[in-house]
Amino acid sequence: MLADSEQNMETTHTRVAIATASSVGGLQRYDAEHDFLFQLQYPGRARGKEFREFVTLYKFPLYLGDHVAALGFRPLLVKTKKRVALDFVERLNTNTQGFRVEPTSVDFVALRPRLQLIRGAWFGSIRMPNISSAGVFGHHVDQSEEFQHAESVGELKNLLIELELDGLTHQVMITADGGIVLYHAYQTDEECEEMARRTLIELLHGCIRKVEG
Repeated sequence: MLADSEQNMETTHTRVAIATASSVGGLQRYDAEHDFLFQLQYPGRARGKEFREFVTLYKFPLYLGDHVAALGFRPLLVKTKKRVALDFVERLNTNTQGFRVEPTSVDFVALRPRLQLIRGAWFGSIRMPNISSAGVFGHHVDQSEEFQHAESVGELKNLLIELELDGLTHQVMITADGGIVLYHAYQTDEECEEMARRTLIELLHGCIRKVEG
């Protein structure tokens, strides 16, 4: 409901239900509904009432895998926007007994020798005047002086790569916190799920680990 300008009283809910069929490669699919609370920097107004927050319902699948020896943990893949996924996991961690998702990080030093082609990279925490982040893009961009300079003064946050699998070229972004972004226009959810699974299990094994503490 809409609340007045002094206090907002929105109630949020999260629901998770097992899907009717399991997904491929040992990943069990669940369907989620998650109320995401947007908090406004400036108050809004609707129907003559002022409000500072509103709720949007997101529906998305998530996949829980078996314990994978190559990873050392059970992977959880959440297919939605990053902000929504983080809020979803935090709410489950806080309110669901026996449920705990730990953050992950990617070791790019170990990962990069496995990559066929790096087309782009974003760097953050750059230690230079007037620059906090920068992106570099191009064919084998990791071999350029610009990439090497950015790496020497900043922290690598994500890589845009190309993978050749089953005769097809796939563009994939790998983020420092274990995110997988697929750019290929997959025809079915099953194709998308299989690509995410193969990226995680076949490419990131030994390069992704839980963040301790």
